[in-house]
Amino acid sequence: MDFLTRTETMNWETIKAFHLNPPTEMIGRLPSVEDKYTEFKNNLEEKKQTITDHILEKNGLNNSDVSYVITECDFPYNVDADHYIMWFNVKNKFPIWEDENLVMCLIRNRFPDVCKDNVAFFRNIPSKQSIKNIPHCHVFIKK
Repeated sequence: MDFLTRTETMNWETIKAFHLNPPTEMIGRLPSVEDKYTEFKNNLEEKKQTITDHILEKNGLNNSDVSYVITECDFPYNVDADHYIMWFNVKNKFPIWEDENLVMCLIRNRFPDVCKDNVAFFRNIPSKQSIKNIPHCHVFIKK
């Protein structure tokens, strides 16, 4: 699935409107970021490694003791916010990602100085998910 590229940065008000209300259209990346993402996926393919295996290994999510991890997005959307990804261990017995208050609490634990009003997060709708095998949320922190 290819993301649309955006040369205009999406403002905070628009991002905040997507809080728990994911967009139905793709939020784009800058062309340079999209090119790096494509190159990254091609390199994985050459190594015969899936993106799922890469993410699980990179973030320690193949260890059943890790429930979730929040990382900077390697290929961020073109938005006026810091973009993070909250990856969840597929082995979790409880689907953390379905509990809005728990997700916000975990985000606030990672970013204790950030006001709740300056946080937005959502899970892409299934038809817009480029990584379907690992539950994850896009987390945005207002700059």
